[in-house]
Amino acid sequence: MDKIKEELENLKHEIRENAYRYYVEDNPTISDAEYDVMFKRLLEIEEKYPELKTNDSPSNRVGGEVISEFNKIQHKIPMLSLSNMFSESDIRQFDRRIKDILKTENEIEYAVEFKFDGLAVSAVYEDGIFSLGSTRGDGTTGEDVTTNLKTIKSLPLKLRGNYPKHVEFRGEVIMKLDSFKELNKKRAENGEKIFANPRNAAAGSLRQLDSSITASRNLDLYIYSLNTDIENIKSHSEAMKYAETLGFQVEKNRKVVVGVEKLYEFCKYWTENRKNLNYEIDGIVIKVNKFEEQQKCGFITRSPRWASAFKFPASQVRTKLKDIECQTGRTGVITPVAILEPIVADGSVISRATLHNQDEITKKDLRIGDMVWIHKAALVIPEVIAPIPELRTGNEIPYIMPETCPACGEKAIRQPGESALKCVNISCPAQKLRKIIHFVSKKAMNIDGFGKEIATMLYENNLVTEITDIYKLKYEDLENLPNMAEISINNILNAIKKAKKRPLKNFIFALGIPNVGEKASNLIAEHFRSMETILNAKYEDYIFDDGKTAIDDIGNITANSCIKFFNENREIILKCGELGLYEDLPQKEETNDVNLPFIGKTFVLTGTLSSMTRDEASEKIIALGGKTSNSVSKKTSFVIAGENGGSKLTKASSLGIPIKNEAEFLEMIKS
Repeated sequence: MDKIKEELENLKHEIRENAYRYYVEDNPTISDAEYDVMFKRLLEIEEKYPELKTNDSPSNRVGGEVISEFNKIQHKIPMLSLSNMFSESDIRQFDRRIKDILKTENEIEYAVEFKFDGLAVSAVYEDGIFSLGSTRGDGTTGEDVTTNLKTIKSLPLKLRGNYPKHVEFRGEVIMKLDSFKELNKKRAENGEKIFANPRNAAAGSLRQLDSSITASRNLDLYIYSLNTDIENIKSHSEAMKYAETLGFQVEKNRKVVVGVEKLYEFCKYWTENRKNLNYEIDGIVIKVNKFEEQQKCGFITRSPRWASAFKFPASQVRTKLKDIECQTGRTGVITPVAILEPIVADGSVISRATLHNQDEITKKDLRIGDMVWIHKAALVIPEVIAPIPELRTGNEIPYIMPETCPACGEKAIRQPGESALKCVNISCPAQKLRKIIHFVSKKAMNIDGFGKEIATMLYENNLVTEITDIYKLKYEDLENLPNMAEISINNILNAIKKAKKRPLKNFIFALGIPNVGEKASNLIAEHFRSMETILNAKYEDYIFDDGKTAIDDIGNITANSCIKFFNENREIILKCGELGLYEDLPQKEETNDVNLPFIGKTFVLTGTLSSMTRDEASEKIIALGGKTSNSVSKKTSFVIAGENGGSKLTKASSLGIPIKNEAEFLEMIKS
């Protein structure tokens, strides 16, 4: 046994040392394969001798512990926020204030480092062993994420060298861009919702109730402060060097600069060059470097006087608004689109941007021919911010939305109280095409390989002008179309055949009823059980005489929208029934069985479940006598938390509603 213990300690030491060389020194001395062999051997020993596993073992990074909720942690020292600066003038004023407080005209020594766009955390160590990790929360109270932080490879589970008995480090958890792209690629392939940006991905990954999910996300941690008095450490820059010796990753582009000129130079350089980094930063953190001077500066309310953040400007570019065109969507909404002189912003060419509606155009006073400011909202969606009136020549033309639909020429209508202009012609070609594209999509009829391009080509060749035409296609209809080889044709025809007999809820969603999404489609299918019943339903079948809803979460607007749609489209829906495109639900049997375990219970599902879809989970709840709702309220009995649960978990915690993870939910539906 002594030899096993010795081997285990050697393995832990070697794994820690190589992690330090990789993350801190950026100088790995062994290959990934060699590291994997060591790690595998470590796991083998600990599996065989579980009594030898310790809290500082690298095997803790694998994750696997599942909790029901995050406990609250009170920060002994508040995690303060920083004031913001946005311009050279702001930086110079900050420097002036510091000099005035310190009563000096000597140039100030500043520590400058990146302001990461991630999630702030605290990491506490006792006797060199990582013991407690928490999120910033509101600055005074955070959430206990100890288990999840252990899975991050750049956080040392045991400190190196000489360390204090008790010490707290603070840093930022981020997801690097290459990891973010890979994660979204996998989620897209699995039909899961992709993350909007790396910050959301990092925050969602760290707040998983199942730590094995966090472990799979390849998160990173960068330290930016420590809370303890250590002899001979007199400045922030010395503290960060010390953190590196203990095994932490500290950003290597940090710097100490003397004087406001060098300070502004650093900020300006990274404003222009941040795009070359493998992670997102949204500014530069500026700190008076010497601790003695920090103490003299003190604090104001919830932020230190001795530190501030220079925020990068939103990525804006200037171009010409050449024209405004309108396009009609599947629900008939006519949307104005800005046609722009092509311009590069954040690495991509922008030539079009939505203008939403006439109210938006009028509010911004946009005119055809204007020079305009453009930026990418959340660095993704092109948006026209405003015109530049001082550059107008007098030839610019104010824009008024058309009175007719650009696709069919029928009169367009704007209902009182609505901002959208709509085409109400149900035979409008633009609406029909977009309805076909929606009808074949994954969450609707799920016809594999039948995307926008195929739908457009078939529509333009008059082969598919109604949704029922899809199911009448023959080989000879497709063989003369461009880029349609034998294999492609057979794949499409087989996919169409396979997509028949879809569940009623999917078929309802595929119809593209205004104001009816996935959740509403599921509720309507579950309530009425058959398409015949839905077609014959009246207003009082949705909303009772006393104004209460017959179907949870289905209100006035949705009820009226359904009745109108089914009345107007009865004929084509009956044709779909003849083609066998959907499958009614079996009628519920009358039962007085009050012993069903979920009778009287209301569940809210949030996030992604790994063992089943949320719809399948909802069906299991209903089969056991329960109900599902889309929103958390005092009436909610349980919240079932899958991956990336989001704000519903926060609300449930605040209301004291029990939160169950997936494993607990599976136990509930077993019993």
